[in-house]
Amino acid sequence: MTMVLRLYVLRLLALVLVTLGWALPAFADAPALDPAPAKIRPALLKNPDPGFITLCYHEVVASPTASIVADAEPVLLTELTDQFDWLRQNGYNVIGVDDIIVASRGGKPLPPKAVLLSFDDGYVSFYNMVFPLLKAYKYKAMLALETTWLETPETRPVDYGGTAILPRTNFLTWSQAKEMADSGVVELASHSHNLHRAHLSTPQGVSQPSAGTLAYDPKTNTYETLDAYRRRVKEDIAKSADIIQRHTGHRPRVMVWPYGRYTQVAVQAARDAGYLLTASLGFYADWPTFPRQLMYEGANFPELMASLEDGRESGSSRHDRMNFNVQYPKPFAPTYPLQRVMHVDIDTVYDPDPAQQDKNVSALFDRIMAMGISVVYLQAYADPDGNGTADALYFPSRHLPMRADLFNYLSWQIATRLRVRVYAWMPVLGFEVPGRPLVEAVEPSKAGSPYKRLTPFDSENRRIIREIYQDLAQHSAVVGLLFHDDAILGDYEDVSPAGRAWLRSQGLPEDPMAIRADAELMRRFTQAKTAALSDFTDELTAAMRTWSAPLFTARNLYARVVLEPESEAWYGQNYADFLTRYDYTGLMAMPYMEGAAGSADTWLKRLTEKVREYPLGARKTVFELQAVDWRSDHRGPISSKILAEQMELLHTHGIGNYGYYPENPVTGHPDIKVLYPYFSLHANPYLVK
Repeated sequence: MTMVLRLYVLRLLALVLVTLGWALPAFADAPALDPAPAKIRPALLKNPDPGFITLCYHEVVASPTASIVADAEPVLLTELTDQFDWLRQNGYNVIGVDDIIVASRGGKPLPPKAVLLSFDDGYVSFYNMVFPLLKAYKYKAMLALETTWLETPETRPVDYGGTAILPRTNFLTWSQAKEMADSGVVELASHSHNLHRAHLSTPQGVSQPSAGTLAYDPKTNTYETLDAYRRRVKEDIAKSADIIQRHTGHRPRVMVWPYGRYTQVAVQAARDAGYLLTASLGFYADWPTFPRQLMYEGANFPELMASLEDGRESGSSRHDRMNFNVQYPKPFAPTYPLQRVMHVDIDTVYDPDPAQQDKNVSALFDRIMAMGISVVYLQAYADPDGNGTADALYFPSRHLPMRADLFNYLSWQIATRLRVRVYAWMPVLGFEVPGRPLVEAVEPSKAGSPYKRLTPFDSENRRIIREIYQDLAQHSAVVGLLFHDDAILGDYEDVSPAGRAWLRSQGLPEDPMAIRADAELMRRFTQAKTAALSDFTDELTAAMRTWSAPLFTARNLYARVVLEPESEAWYGQNYADFLTRYDYTGLMAMPYMEGAAGSADTWLKRLTEKVREYPLGARKTVFELQAVDWRSDHRGPISSKILAEQMELLHTHGIGNYGYYPENPVTGHPDIKVLYPYFSLHANPYLVK
């Protein structure tokens, strides 16, 4: 019998059995999974190699129906069967949770092209349709149960969350769950006891996933403490594990975060509660949390699987942020998501008059939607005097005043309502913290930047800045960080006491003038300060990761560093280092600011040529065009027509990632009608080859 015929017969048998509701016996080579003990040693788990892809399904239906709630993300049974066929025909190996744990502990490695099938929520359709299909194909799967729903008495409806109330018969019985777990085909996981809901999380009345955010109390105008959050999550998921074990005899080893949202504090709570692994819907792997690809009706399955293999979609445990470049040595893999960026100052949106601020916010949302962009770089700090340093913040913090609790509200709405990725735009050194030592030049006229910067060589400064970033992480949900252009050190800096001590630690003279007199010393000084600044941004990313999931990172770079690499000495920036260290480089492609107003097109063309000399330059560099001319004798908005022409020039010269700064929703500049054909991803889905 040919492979095609065998698959056809298998598929036909599976569909018949599912349709009739018959159950096949568990296949012989699938031993029952022993329940994990209540106390485990999660540290034994290491990231498996070569890794695995996880597909996340919810409801499976026999035919299209309007009775299924949107959150259930229904997939047709025929689609699921087609996908099972495709996996087998294309050499994929469906694995179980046991396989992952064994490989993680140094045992039998995972097979090539390993795939974990994951199903959420505990719908009865899993028992009626998916379970027989799994046995027919000899596939294993993980099923995540929300225990509050299954604990609902048969005579009462299930509070599904929000306004959705579903019949109890939509969900499994405990006897069905036990039967499937006993078969060895299905691994039961927890989807929490009662975290599959949203709670109030901002003063503006926004609700966010309960497992991944601090609760906000409008009566006291305060947020949940970290200890209270940690305790709430741990008690919930420990209760869920106890309930599943009591009803089925199998204790869950995987915690599947509702809505895919989690924090590092929650992950530690899960480990403390006895879970070995947790699962998200995030882009990067974050061991012991692995990402999953959300499945949906009508998906182009072959294309989706190719995207998972290449790192263009979430779902592969190999896509570890910390080893991204190591995992993918080929010059054009992975394909970095295309960026069309609107760079937004919240200072422009903020207004002490709530009514006017609401109008500004609405205008911003309307413009983001109309512009057809993919990313917003959103200012998280307040700089009302425009001097480039943070006087206050738009989120609660231990170290600086809060101008308004606005960042989380804006970023969440942009991400969820408008489906646009949000990067938090933050200073690295430019914080107005009273009494703290600053970067000093040998004399004021030789300062490397007009920004007032905290010296990064003072340990207390570093602690304060790290904690500001931790505060941001705890009060926001963003996918990325954009480091401001204040992270520079000039060739006459830093002669603060801490800076002099750092120079000594590098075996360099304390006086930059003495360093400048010796070419070798100058080379060492330049490399050391460049590395010190980049290393500090890594510290800040790590500080956010004490709370958040892995983040995309970007850092602003002065164009002169690309055009004249020797200018690294004046800035402490190195383009090649940026391309390796960050996911994206925000290249300040601003000819008017760089004194090239009379030859802007020539200047931009030369900049694109220099960028494309680097293997990943065009893919990982975002050209940030200026929408305002800040020269004192030409101050004012730059024509939308000029911006559009510059975007067209970038197209012509092989650049697909670009944006503009600043966006002004109050004045409506730049003009959407003029920019849209050149800027929108819908109108111009330009991919660099």
